[in-house]
Order: sequence, then structure tokens, then C-alpha cells
Amino acid sequence: ELQANSSHVMMCAAFGKFGWAYRWCKKHDPRIWFLSDLTGEHLRNFTAHNRSFRAVNLVRDPIAMVISGYIMHLHSEDTPEELLAIRKMSTEEGLRAEADFQLRYGIRSMLDAYQHAPAPQTLHARFESFAASPESYDAETRRVYEHTMGDLLQVFYPAGLDEMVHLASDFDMTRKPHSMRGGLPQDAVDAQVSHLVQVMPQETLERLRAARETLGYM
Repeated sequence: ELQANSSHVMMCAAFGKFGWAYRWCKKHDPRIWFLSDLTGEHLRNFTAHNRSFRAVNLVRDPIAMVISGYIMHLHSEDTPEELLAIRKMSTEEGLRAEADFQLRYGIRSMLDAYQHAPAPQTLHARFESFAASPESYDAETRRVYEHTMGDLLQVFYPAGLDEMVHLASDFDMTRKPHSMRGGLPQDAVDAQVSHLVQVMPQETLERLRAARETLGYM
């Protein structure tokens, strides 16, 4: 959004229940897209039509992704209809259902983009780098903007990259006091995550570990 606003171009976002669907973004042909289900196929379509593009694929540890999704989908209004049933399941069965869903959709898309997106047009950024510390957040933000518009800024506005990183820092949750972040204290979150990993069905955990390894997590 910062990039779209600073560039004065149209952006289309496709995500969850409340965003545009992919087909509507495609219809309006915006210059900047934000997709929650980016796949290698989407990017290969751009290549097939000889369109110039630069993409950023945000990847996340699949185990953390499933646990985070499970916790959110227990209460969030933006929950896929298929996953509403987890609210009446045991924790073990709910985690299995969440993992099955993510492996069919979110993780599958993430893996496809990671393995098959055209290079060098695609940069793979890691969620964990944005969440680790202010320094890590700024470094990963700089990587993203250098990839998407760094050469343009260097020519037309050399100070622009530093400005973009500074503006983006307002969205860094690690810089905010815990009272503004919402949710549980970090030690309580860590304990909850540890418990959920322990009760996750073993076969589910193994499938997620395989995806994790493919994405370069050790």
C-alpha cells in the first residue's frame, strides 16, 4: 500500500472474505497486486504474456502458520466456512483439520510460488524476518523495496528508499508496546504454541516438517 500510494498507481488486494477475488483484480488490471494466495502459476501467466513484473513471495514456517491459523480460526469472523467445524472439535482434530486445509491451499500456494515462480523477477521474503526485531524488520523491508522499486528510486529520488523503510516501520509490531499489540503476553503465547505442537498429530507434523524443509527452514 505504501508503494502504491507513493507511486500514485492503482493497487488491488485479494485476500480472505473481505478482499477482492483474483478474477476481479485481473479484470481491473492494476499496476500493483496484493494476493494472499500467490502461486507460481499466477506469475508464469505474466511471463507467458510477455509482461514485465516484479514479485515478492512472503513465506512462513508452515508449522507456525498452521498454529497461528488454528488460533485465529477459533474466533475470527474471517474464517473459511470449511474450518468453522474446528470450534467443535478436540484440539488434536482441530489442528489436523487446519493443517489439511492449509496444505491444500495456503501452504500449497506458498510452496508453488517458492519452487516455480520465475527468477530473478521474484524475491522470496520471510515472515520471521519481519517479526524478529526492529533491525531485522527494517533490513527485510529494505530488501523488498530494493527489489520492487530500488532502481527507479535510485534514478528519480535517491532518498526515497530510506523514506519508504522509515514509513513502513510504523507497521512493525515489535516496535509497539505490548498493550498496543493485543493478545496474550509473549511468554503465554510461547507456552500455548509449545502445547499445540505437542498435541498435533504426528503424521500431520511430519507433513508440515517436509513442507518446512522445502521452504529452507532448518
